[in-house]
Amino acid sequence: MNKSLLILLLICLSLKLFSWEVRSDSTIFLGAFGNYGFSKIIGYPGDINYMVKPGGGLVFTYNIHQEISLKSGLSFINNGFSVNQKFYDTMGDSIGNYKTYNEYTYLGIPLEFSYNLGRNRFNVYLSAGIEFNFLLKQHTYAKLPSENNGVPINPYDINNKDLYKTFDFGFLFGIGGEYKIKPNIVVFTEVKYYNGLRNFLKNNTEYIFKHRGYSVYAGIRFGIPLRYSII
Repeated sequence: MNKSLLILLLICLSLKLFSWEVRSDSTIFLGAFGNYGFSKIIGYPGDINYMVKPGGGLVFTYNIHQEISLKSGLSFINNGFSVNQKFYDTMGDSIGNYKTYNEYTYLGIPLEFSYNLGRNRFNVYLSAGIEFNFLLKQHTYAKLPSENNGVPINPYDINNKDLYKTFDFGFLFGIGGEYKIKPNIVVFTEVKYYNGLRNFLKNNTEYIFKHRGYSVYAGIRFGIPLRYSII
């Protein structure tokens, strides 16, 4: 028994001595980004404006080879829109129109493929995929004065999360550029368009609300080359 174990150990050591490590073309990148989103919805009965809000998150990239990558991660997304709305004081008198903000905060999980157009230090790439979004918070508010000609005005600050579905998804399309500081350190910037596919109103109504918007990203990725042994 002891001789068998010794022989097996010698075989394993021999294989290790006569093997060598090979670097794969594949690389895993982990990184972080910040972004500004320009969002609105379709289906609202009235003139609405884009809302501009910051966001950010973590990015995971698997470079299958130098041209094609699979990307995912976690994103904190602030979608929404603003609209001019008429308000009244507590006596029912009009105080005029004020901009009302409707914010939707999501945790997003994208799944994208990107195609790199080159193998240089600076490269341009295209990306497309789908993003799954989970509603964390909804906030509707307007910045109203406290009174009108001495008459109090009630604040307008509401959490309407229960009116909306907690899950949304849509297509992502993007174009970006990356610069390799080193082979395993990459800074990038990207513009993405999100096209929501689901009516995110919870109740059945005549209205269909879907998110639309653009985001501008900037971030950094750190690479971990994949290696394997050949006997």
